[in-house]
Amino acid sequence: MTAEGGDDVETAAGDADLPAPLIPIAEEIAALVAWLGKQYRGDVTLAEPATFKGEGFDSDVYLVRFSGETLPDEWRRPLVLRIKSDADRFDE
Repeated sequence: MTAEGGDDVETAAGDADLPAPLIPIAEEIAALVAWLGKQYRGDVTLAEPATFKGEGFDSDVYLVRFSGETLPDEWRRPLVLRIKSDADRFDE
């Protein structure tokens, strides 16, 4: 599945009927990749396309996995990325 804006996003098996994400995630993922690269002083990439899992109560939910030689193991395992649709709701 390709999200709005041409992002590579896959739906998890059995989730084909889920609605497409409401916001593109390329900018958010690029910002996180850049931050990780700066934080851990190395090249960081997505190990595989982000997988759209659905909409939570207040977030779009994706599964992501990063790769990079300098990343700690905690950042290389599968992670849940929650994207808020409204910046005013970040604290919730």
